[in-house]
Amino acid sequence: MEDKTFKVTVLGCRGSVPVSGKKSLLYGGETSSYRVDAGEEIIYLDAGSGIYTDRPEEGKRVSILLSHWHIDHLVGLGMFLQKNRIKADIYGPAETDEEAAKLLRTLYSPPFWPVEMEALGAKIHALPYEMKIGEVEVSSAEGSHPNGCRIIKLEYEGMSVVYATDFEALDGAEDRLAELAEGTELLLFDGQLKEDEAEKSRGCGHSTPETGLMIKRRSKAKRLVIVHHAADRSDDELLEMEKELREKDENCRFARKGDELLSLSQECHNR
Repeated sequence: MEDKTFKVTVLGCRGSVPVSGKKSLLYGGETSSYRVDAGEEIIYLDAGSGIYTDRPEEGKRVSILLSHWHIDHLVGLGMFLQKNRIKADIYGPAETDEEAAKLLRTLYSPPFWPVEMEALGAKIHALPYEMKIGEVEVSSAEGSHPNGCRIIKLEYEGMSVVYATDFEALDGAEDRLAELAEGTELLLFDGQLKEDEAEKSRGCGHSTPETGLMIKRRSKAKRLVIVHHAADRSDDELLEMEKELREKDENCRFARKGDELLSLSQECHNR
C-alpha cells in the first residue's frame, strides 16, 4: 500500500542561538528545524542546530526549505549533510538559483566552514512562491522580518501545515498569513515575545502567542503551535506562558523538541 502519512516532527524550536542546561531540558535548546514526512517525501523546514541529529531514511528524497538566511536557521546544515552523506535539494528565498547559492556560500565556505554545499552534493535553488515536490504542493508569501522571511505552506492529500517563523504583524503580513493559513491543520507561529516585550521591540520581526491566537481564529486553523522560543526563556517561564495560552484555546500549545505535532494518514483524515 502506498504510504500517505503526513507527519510533522519538531527537531528544534529555539530562537536566535542554541542553548543548553537544566533550564531548557523540557522545550529543548536546539534552533529551528521541523521535519515533515509526506508520503515518500522528507521535507525539512529550516536547518537550525536541531536538524543535525535527524537521520533521514535511505532511498527517500530530501528537500530543505529555508525561510530566511539568518544563522540560527542554517547552523545545523553543514554537519547534517556531511554526517548523512545525502544529496539534498536546498531552497532559499532569492531571485535566482545563483543568488541562493551565493547567499548560502557566505556562511558555508572557507574560512567560516571548510566544505562548500556543492562539494557535499547539495543542489541549491531559489525558493519560488509556488512549486511541487513530488505530490507536495509548496506555496509561500512574504512575512515581516529584518532582511526578509518567507511564510511557507505545505499541502499533501488535502492536509496542510503553515510555518510562520520570525514573523511580525506589520505591513500587511498578518493578512497574507491569514489567507495562506485558511483552514490549515497546523499553524507553526513565532511567539518569541511576551506582550510587554513586543511593545518595546517593534520592528524586530518577532511576535507573541496572543497574535498567533488571533491569526488562528481569523484563519480558522485547527491547531496553533508556538515556536522560536526566546533563547533566555526558561522551561518554567515557557510552561507559564503555555498555560495562559491554553486557557484561552485548548487547541494551542508550545513546541517541544521531539514532539510529533501532526501525524495523519489519508484514511483517518477522511473519517
